[in-house]
Amino acid sequence: MHECVLVDEINRMPSKTQSALLQAMAEGNIVVGQQTYDLPDQFMVIATQNPHDRVGTFPLPQAQLDRFMCEVVVQAPGLEEQGKILNQISEGRDDTLGRPLNNILSVIGHAELVSLQSEYNNITISSSITTAVAQLIQDQ
Repeated sequence: MHECVLVDEINRMPSKTQSALLQAMAEGNIVVGQQTYDLPDQFMVIATQNPHDRVGTFPLPQAQLDRFMCEVVVQAPGLEEQGKILNQISEGRDDTLGRPLNNILSVIGHAELVSLQSEYNNITISSSITTAVAQLIQDQ
C-alpha cells in the first residue's frame, strides 16, 4: 500500500478539519473549493491523539472514532527504558533498534487487492453464524 495519510494529534485539529478528514475516509474523495478529487481505491489513515494535554483539543465523537479499525495505546517509557533510549542517542547508536519499516514485503499487488475487495459483496453468511457472533459479542 503506497497511499497512506499520517495525521499527528488529530484531536488538535479543529472540528471542521476533522470532519473533512473523516469525510475523505468515508466517501473516498476530497473537496477543495469547488473541485472534487477522488482518492485512490486503497488508502489508509494513521492518526495519533495526545490524551495528556487536553488544552486546545477537539475530541472526536464516538461515531467518528468508529471509523478507525483499531486503537493502540502507547504508554510513556518507564525510567529504565528512558535511560536506555538516552544512552543510545548520546552514544550515536539511535538506529540500534533497527529499521523495521525497511523490511516490509508486499504480499499481494494492487490489482489483486482490488479484485479481492470486489468479491466482498459476493460473500453470504448464514444467519446462524451472525446470531452466534452477536451472542459472543453480547457475552463479552
